[in-house]
Amino acid sequence: MVAWPLAPALLAGMLVIDQRIDGQQALSDVVYVAAIVVCWAVGVLLTWRVIDQPAGWAFLGLGTALAWSGFSEVYTVLALDQGSGLLMATFSDSSFVWWFVFLALGLQFTPSVRPSSRALPLLTVASGILFQTAALLRSTRLDQYENLSSPWALEQLAGPIKVVAAISVTLLGLCLLASVYVLVAAFLRARGEARQQLLWLVAGATPLAPCVIAAFAASYAGLEELAGWVLSVAIITLVLGAALSVAKYRLYDVERIVTDSAAYAISTGAVIAVFGLVVVVITTSLPVRPDAQLLTILATLAAAAVARPAYTWARRIVDRRFNRRRFDAVQIVQTGLKQSPDLGALLVEATGDPTARALSRPTVAGSPRTAALPCPAPTWSTSYAEVR
Repeated sequence: MVAWPLAPALLAGMLVIDQRIDGQQALSDVVYVAAIVVCWAVGVLLTWRVIDQPAGWAFLGLGTALAWSGFSEVYTVLALDQGSGLLMATFSDSSFVWWFVFLALGLQFTPSVRPSSRALPLLTVASGILFQTAALLRSTRLDQYENLSSPWALEQLAGPIKVVAAISVTLLGLCLLASVYVLVAAFLRARGEARQQLLWLVAGATPLAPCVIAAFAASYAGLEELAGWVLSVAIITLVLGAALSVAKYRLYDVERIVTDSAAYAISTGAVIAVFGLVVVVITTSLPVRPDAQLLTILATLAAAAVARPAYTWARRIVDRRFNRRRFDAVQIVQTGLKQSPDLGALLVEATGDPTARALSRPTVAGSPRTAALPCPAPTWSTSYAEVR
């Protein structure tokens, strides 16, 4: 979670310095800031729910890379006016490479798209690192800042470093296009719910390939602002496509995010209230002032004792209010298991689907078996976890 505040901090610094420089915001600046906010918000949403979700960290990294690119650019302009900032200018000139890296990783690590081989993600990251290194060591003039070059330039290796930079950035662009291809191929192979999960993401990623090509062309022609604007639009459509997949088809189970967060918030408030109540009651009811350490221990024990019941109570309230269908289904099953072991009938009643079946783990080598008739309790624990 340490990475969460990086993008907002860089964005705030970018806006403050930019306001100090010219005091005006162009349309390209507005689109760029929107891209940063969208990427950061989606990244926080996904990593908040599943800490080890690579796609969430990729989107969070993308938002941070965009914010770093904007911050380094405006900081360089301010520093150059004061006779410094040469190294920051070099970083600013090559910061776009991390846009491509995190864009590609965001596509590659989406659960329904994730490639079976690690070669493409590794090649993507390696290409980005290689180009960044070459950009710091090459002696050629910076693209964005005339008559400037890197302070770490190695003149004796100017030729090889220039070739390495060209190869690595081209390879990175190909990795990004390959990521789009992997997404489209996964969509064409998908069926049923998996195809629905990918639908919005494919729609959001569709402009990515032409925008990348257009950005390369604009950058080559010296129109860096246009290139940034085009890529910002592509990034927004891609990340919004992922967000719509989350909201509409439960690609990352956003309903659980909302209910869990609300339940934790309510239960946390209850725990804090109990802690404060114990402190108030003890301090006002005793004739002498109690020991502060003892008072803290007693209040903490009381708060810990109500933490679990408070969460269970809060979760029931939230589920009943915002996810009534799931709540009713769980209640039917929990009540029915105490009266009858007929799991198949309970599952049909809870889901309202006469074709519903419970899956159990095989006891011998073979495929899982289905059952619509009475099943043992261990079978239900597996199936119930899937329903939840």
